[in-house]
Formats: sequence, C-alpha cells, structure tokens
Amino acid sequence: MSDQDHASKDTSIDELTRAFEKRIWETVRDSPKKCGGYHPGIFRQMIADKGPLDTVKQLLRTPHLSEGFETLVMCNHPELTAEAVACDRRWSCLFTKAEIDTARKRLAAVGYFP
Repeated sequence: MSDQDHASKDTSIDELTRAFEKRIWETVRDSPKKCGGYHPGIFRQMIADKGPLDTVKQLLRTPHLSEGFETLVMCNHPELTAEAVACDRRWSCLFTKAEIDTARKRLAAVGYFP
C-alpha cells in the first residue's frame, strides 16, 4: 500500500470519526426534547473528558447499563442511546465485533432491533 493509500484511509477514518462524533452530539442535543427534559449530564462530561468515540467504547466495555441508557429506554427513545448509535452500520469500522455485539444485546434486551 502506498503512502497515498495510507493517507486516504486515514482521512476516511478521520472523516468517519468526525461524522460519528457529530451524531453523538445530536443525540445529546435531542435527548431533552424527546425525553421530557432529560439532560445527559454524566454522558456530556464523559464526552468532554474522553471524546465521543472513547466514551462510547468505555460504556460498551462496562458490564452494567448506564443511567442514560435506562432513562432513554424508559422514555421510549432507545435510538438515542450510545448503543444504538454504535450499531449503525456507518460506524462499524470504528468498533470491535465485541463492542457491537454488546450494544446489540443490550438493545435486544429492551426490544429494540436497529
């Protein structure tokens, strides 16, 4: 693979990561509107500390459900969870198979199949 091919691949991953990060911020923005004023403060702080991608990866590595996940599911908006965003095929190369499997299992357990 040439240097240009590597640069192109890196650019594509960078662009994909930026698009993913934008989508995560959209869920943060939409949560209060769609979920009765719920503000994902802890999630917002984690994003500020680690960035959106690393935050979602961290959440998928923990064995328990986040408060935000439970709240969004209770509000009937599982599509706003980090797990749902991670399951979007557009972002599949940003996550490991295990991370995607965890997200899918969590969502399936609440009857949501993205």
